[in-house]
Amino acid sequence: MTEYLLAAYLGIVQGLTEFLPVSSSGHLALSHILFHRYGLDLPVDNLFFDLLLHVGTLAVVITFYRAEIFQFIQEWTGWGGKVHSSVPQGACHRWTGYVLLATFVTAALSLPFEEQLEQSFSEPVSMGLSWIFTGVLLLVSWWLSERKPGHQGKDINLPIAIAVGVFQAISVLPAVSRSGATIAAALLMGARKHEAVTFSFLISIPAISGAVLLHARKVEHIVWGPALFGVLFAMIFGWLALDLLVKWVVRGRLVGFSVYCFGIGIVTLFLWAAGWLAVP
Repeated sequence: MTEYLLAAYLGIVQGLTEFLPVSSSGHLALSHILFHRYGLDLPVDNLFFDLLLHVGTLAVVITFYRAEIFQFIQEWTGWGGKVHSSVPQGACHRWTGYVLLATFVTAALSLPFEEQLEQSFSEPVSMGLSWIFTGVLLLVSWWLSERKPGHQGKDINLPIAIAVGVFQAISVLPAVSRSGATIAAALLMGARKHEAVTFSFLISIPAISGAVLLHARKVEHIVWGPALFGVLFAMIFGWLALDLLVKWVVRGRLVGFSVYCFGIGIVTLFLWAAGWLAVP
């Protein structure tokens, strides 16, 4: 019974923090460290369990952006009528190229360091510094979008796609928010808020799918009951969080998340320095 409660807790954490720009990977890694310290480990490979939770929130992305996905299908095949979505009409051919480019950039920059990155998920110092880095990104992007509103207004283009791909690669680090880093990158490059959010989550589809397939080959066995229970909670709370994020980005409320990232980063470093996050 305990493993189901822990799985539900991790599913809620994943659902809430995958889309809010505060880093789901960082919150999950910190939770695993605390679970291990107090003898509450799940009977599941932690990294693969986390990836399964990402599959749950990936299903949320696909459902939430179903109109955008149908628009891509319509523009590529000519099947069906026009679809109204956050992707500009007639832009799906270009956006497909940008999604593929951003994905390639992410893979090229992150795959060579796969083993080092996996090891960093057990290092509280890396996590604390990564949260602070995320806070800086969110703060700067908020400042540009709110203090210089004329900065935003560009369509998604080649430089924006490359920048988003680079920042998505950086977000593989623990506690660097993927959604926060990619949305901030697009905003810093001058993309419109709605398009920045949409592009960020569209490129998450190949990125998360690839990460799951890459790590699945390393897993020898998994206890599916707790895992699927956690995925269910991740999907429920993920939908709520994604809906909130889209509204908050458009309203320019990223600065609140930057404060949260600064706070949890500093607390993590303090707990590490005090020896409370040391794994026995």
